Amino acid sequence: MFGLIAVLAHVEPTVIDPKIDGVAREALVAAPSAKTAEPPPVVFMFHGHGGSARRCVSRFHVEKQWPEAVVVYPDGLPIDQLAPGLPVTRGQGWALACTEANRDVKFYDALRRRILRDYHADPKRVYAIGFSNGGMFVYTLWTLRAKEFAGFCPSGAALASPDMKLTVPLPCFATLSRNDPNVPSTYQQQGFDAIRAVDHSNIEGAPYGEHGTAFGGARPVVLWTYDGGHEFPFEAFPSLIKFFKSAKPD
Repeated sequence: MFGLIAVLAHVEPTVIDPKIDGVAREALVAAPSAKTAEPPPVVFMFHGHGGSARRCVSRFHVEKQWPEAVVVYPDGLPIDQLAPGLPVTRGQGWALACTEANRDVKFYDALRRRILRDYHADPKRVYAIGFSNGGMFVYTLWTLRAKEFAGFCPSGAALASPDMKLTVPLPCFATLSRNDPNVPSTYQQQGFDAIRAVDHSNIEGAPYGEHGTAFGGARPVVLWTYDGGHEFPFEAFPSLIKFFKSAKPD
């Protein structure tokens, strides 16, 4: 019976609303629709600036891409800057400060504890996907919480703060849009160069999916390049989930 998959009826995401320093926060959680004998993996999906958890659910449908996983869609709070000296129009998003006082790092901590407890999930198979400002928050988590993750996917993102330091090698599937008007490809490339440096990636890569290049090294790395604008490459999802599944936890 080990590894046998039981397919369950689709259930709408559940709302959980922890309080962080007295502030009500919200996340939508999609339970696995296909269960195995193993504890389920967990995927955090962080929306971009100006987005929301509900909009993210309606667009990304990560739970359909990986039905065995618990998928968590956290909801950001209003921000008006990405980092000191980098103002943005006020909208929902993620604070990027690489400090323990960061409200969104505390939010992640609370969600992780609850998801692992309530869904009996696998603490060694926790992943994070983030788009735009959400992808920048992935770099914040890599800086502060690297040992709690089995893999990351920053998309349309950049190292927005000099405090973002990637020091722990981790599997990573990054996406880079050549024609992004909001986060120029040169900034996205700088983030990818930091990923390759910490993961001690090989110089030469091999094809991975339609638009991906895989690099060996201390940890596997994939770069998915495309010609879209400031948008997530949804066609990359099958290759991304394949990559996450193949990333072996320590």
